[in-house]
Amino acid sequence: MAKLQPCPKCGAQFDVSAMAPGAAFTCGACGAIVTAGAPASPSRVPPTPPRAAAAAPSRPVPPPSPARTPPAPVAKSQRGPQYVPVERHREAAAAAPAAAPSARASRREEAEAPAGRRARGGREDARRAGGPPKKGLSPVAMAGIGGGVLLVAVVALMMANKKDPAKDGGPAAKGGSTSVAGTPGTSGTAGATAPGTGTPSGAPKAGATGTAPASGIGGETLADVNAEYGKKSFHTNDDLKRFFERFKALGSAGEARAKELAAKIVAEADPNYEPARLVLGHKKFDHEVPELISFRKYPYLQAVEAATAQRWFDDDEAYDLAMKAWAKTEAHAKRLDPDHGDSTFRALDGARLTISNDKNFKDYNYEAIFASPYLICYSSDDRMTEEELFQLPKKERIAKLAELEKKREGYRRILAEKARIYQQLYKNFLERYGETCELHDLMGEYGGRPDLPPGKRSYKDGCPLIVWIFSDRKAFDDYHQNVVKDPIHPGVAGYFSPGTGWVYLYDEPDNREFEINKNVHEGTHQLEHWFQMQKREWGRPFVPQSFFGEGFAEYIGAVSMAPDRTLTFHGVNRPRLEFLQNTLKQLQSGGKKMLIFPTQVLVGFEGYGSVDAWAAENWGTQGLGIFYAQSWAFVYFLNEANGKKYREKFNGFLDDMLNHPREDWQGYAFKHFKDRFGIKSDSDWKKLHAEFESWYLGTMMKMDAAKVSPPPPSREDWPGYTPIDPVDPTRDAPKSN
Repeated sequence: MAKLQPCPKCGAQFDVSAMAPGAAFTCGACGAIVTAGAPASPSRVPPTPPRAAAAAPSRPVPPPSPARTPPAPVAKSQRGPQYVPVERHREAAAAAPAAAPSARASRREEAEAPAGRRARGGREDARRAGGPPKKGLSPVAMAGIGGGVLLVAVVALMMANKKDPAKDGGPAAKGGSTSVAGTPGTSGTAGATAPGTGTPSGAPKAGATGTAPASGIGGETLADVNAEYGKKSFHTNDDLKRFFERFKALGSAGEARAKELAAKIVAEADPNYEPARLVLGHKKFDHEVPELISFRKYPYLQAVEAATAQRWFDDDEAYDLAMKAWAKTEAHAKRLDPDHGDSTFRALDGARLTISNDKNFKDYNYEAIFASPYLICYSSDDRMTEEELFQLPKKERIAKLAELEKKREGYRRILAEKARIYQQLYKNFLERYGETCELHDLMGEYGGRPDLPPGKRSYKDGCPLIVWIFSDRKAFDDYHQNVVKDPIHPGVAGYFSPGTGWVYLYDEPDNREFEINKNVHEGTHQLEHWFQMQKREWGRPFVPQSFFGEGFAEYIGAVSMAPDRTLTFHGVNRPRLEFLQNTLKQLQSGGKKMLIFPTQVLVGFEGYGSVDAWAAENWGTQGLGIFYAQSWAFVYFLNEANGKKYREKFNGFLDDMLNHPREDWQGYAFKHFKDRFGIKSDSDWKKLHAEFESWYLGTMMKMDAAKVSPPPPSREDWPGYTPIDPVDPTRDAPKSN
């Protein structure tokens, strides 16, 4: 039977039947101290109302004094409680009341989890667990979704330790969730006050009219539910959910109480209890990265993984960013679809997966751009293993990831320029030699060779070409000395590797012309290699060093760049031209003639050793410098001199070189050069040499090197440049144009 105690100040009635005589509490209506069992003041005790009058008042009731009444739990927590898996909630509901899991235990569970799950959060864990209530994603994670953060978003959302309730005086610090006389999460306060509203739970408020209130299940009222709720000092998870549903069934009368219990359920009982989340107005992120996607180190994919782990959002902006990341993820999956997707995207994505498994490059902090048929990667010497990353304290780890991301952002403009350079090279190469040499688009089906039988077909989605560019010489040397442990000669400014099919370079922003030309030069070697592979039914070629290899690359690599990054392939290699002109002046100043390899000898060289041997025997000096420069001059002569009279024959010789056999290669280039240029005798060789030497000394040596082409623009001088994501599945990968 209810035992009512009036407030000595305002007369509000309170049920104190479950309280010990003398227990003090605060009146939720006026803030006065009420003592259970104290005699009533006759002037203050109003007549006892009928039960139906215990409804919400018709006017607002002043909130309880914050100095006397602890605040009720709210929906938004700065850190939220520690996560407890769903199955443990069920166990707790069936057992005796226990304290909330400590932050230390939660961190221990995280530390004992497999490294792979910690790194990506574990898709299965994310499906079961979700996350505590937050104000959406952290600023770092929001930056990751909207601007391209790769790992920072995951660390900030999925790896960061949550708030420890025991350190904040919350329920865990008091030995478990307490609910004294109807006020969830507070102590020392009687059940007269509905949390956060100041609404008495068992009596009418001043001004009540006696009109029948809204009723819930079985006709019960707010006062009924409040009274029953206040009878227990502790509520199990199932209790909280049942009372939440009963308050919600009261409609507007129980709305405030339903929200308060919803916040308590989410914070302390079940963070994924959907009815509670919906009452709080939270939005559910119910998406997962499709299993079709293997390589996941794209910012939008990692943002989706982080949002999947969080699951519920109470911040619209963060939710919208997560949904934008999901839109990119859906587009990514569609483009990978083996039946209806985008073969180019699949091939380039596969190239990134290759890098992630490469022992030399997987730990580099790099950015990459899809520029069909190229995957172009750019990095400094920053590299860090996942093990090293997760050994850092949380704050240092997040700071390090933010630092690395900032560097990657700085690479994007450079990568956009590299994409323009390499794609124009590819287009120019196919336009000039595609028909003559029967070359096919490397990004076509089966790398341009669908005609091959099943046993020889390769590269179903296309054959991507990988280019890795280091930011400077220091990073280039660090890679060779400390990663592959194969130091490189300081005179080498970049190279193409037939073993891997990749180009390896470093940037020289203080020498822009050389930087741009060497990109095209090494890219030409790469195209020669892969078109040789294509023509040889993907068999690995072997081509000895000859005048053609370096001369052709130096000729194609001689370009000028306009401010809009358009290349002009003019073929005049200024550095080689200046070298030859300076050599001629030095020799003439000593009364000597220009050193010139006879054409028959130049064409016959197979290997740089034979070059130096011939020069030492005939000139008494080294000959590689002259060999490189004269090889360029000879290829330029065959393509551009005397009305381009030899260009068609040279194109035929190029086709021969692209069909170079792996076996019986000795003398191959010499023989096919003779056949293409109609040379049948020594006199024919002398005639061709005389024509070349006349042009070489009379025309080329007199070129004005300063007027070859205007200087290239600086990196910052790019009118109309528009930043884009290096990889955006909602847009087509840049095509060569």
